[in-house]
Amino acid sequence: MNTPATVERFIQLRAQGRTILSISEELQVAPRTLNKWQKKYRQDLNYHRNVELEKVQDKHLRSHEKELECLSNQLKRVEEVLHERRLSACSTESLFAMSIALRSQIRKQRIEPVFDDADDSTTETPDETPSI
Repeated sequence: MNTPATVERFIQLRAQGRTILSISEELQVAPRTLNKWQKKYRQDLNYHRNVELEKVQDKHLRSHEKELECLSNQLKRVEEVLHERRLSACSTESLFAMSIALRSQIRKQRIEPVFDDADDSTTETPDETPSI
């Protein structure tokens, strides 16, 4: 039976990344119905997916912060050496490449959930890091 509790359970399972078929088997609801619910409750699904993403990020936040701090420290050391080097030196190219790679890794570490707001359909995009 398609009760509000069943719909809420569908939203929770789908937000956790479960497939329509696996949810269909668990809830004993036809996949066609679940596809309709997915369209109908799109905003709720997006919200719950972002909540799930936050849970995962919070769970791994300490290791994430430690890795980000390590990458930042490496970048700082590379840029300090770059500052002291003459640009005509051969090894400078590899230091620039390392600097770019570290910046890229740091940018990848920044994952920000986007919550859909019924009143505001604009989505913020992260600031772009200036190129070297």
